[in-house]
Order: sequence, then C-alpha cells, then structure tokens
Amino acid sequence: YMIGSAEKLPFEDESVDLITASVAAHWFNTEEFFSEVSRVLKPRGCMALFCMEARTDLHYKDCSQAVTDTFMAAFNYVAREYGSERISVEAMLSEYNDIFDAVPFEDKTRVTRRSEEH
Repeated sequence: YMIGSAEKLPFEDESVDLITASVAAHWFNTEEFFSEVSRVLKPRGCMALFCMEARTDLHYKDCSQAVTDTFMAAFNYVAREYGSERISVEAMLSEYNDIFDAVPFEDKTRVTRRSEEH
C-alpha cells in the first residue's frame, strides 16, 4: 500500500498487480495516469477505478421527486461553484464515461449499479 501521485507512480516497471482509485480519477491527468498504469502493471494486472453515483434518487413520503430535484440542484451548484479546471465535474456527472472510454486496455469492463435495479 502506498499513497502517491497518480501521474508519477513510485514503482518499477511491471511490478504492480492491482491499482485502485476511489472517487479520484476526475482529479488526474488521465493521459499521464494511464501511461503510468501501463508502465507499472504486471502482465494480466488489474486497474479498478471507482466513482460515486452522482445521480441519486431520494425517497421521502409523497415528495420524492421534489427532494431528489432539490438535492441534485444543490449537488450541481456545489460541484460547479467549487470545481476547477483540474477537477472534471463533468466526469463525475457522466459517471466517468469519458475516463472509461480513455482506458487504454482492450479487456476493460464497466460495472454500474443503478438505483432502479434495487
């Protein structure tokens, strides 16, 4: 276990079995990060990126839609107001679609958990 810069991983080439990042990839320079991941992962190594589900359905009595709409409006305001060029708010709101598309490995899998599936 080690904490470090995503764009300059402190590991030798092909020396890592697993790389994880939780609610963080929207902070990375993805091109540099994926270059480092490609460099340090062992053959058949694994990378797992986790993100929060920005679209949330809240339920309360007979006003679930109003509560959900209010929460999402507040979330979007805070994300845009306090975001910066370094933080891709759009990446979070799109559930990392652009980041997933940029993953340079052919054998990638996207796993999602949607609230309507519960």
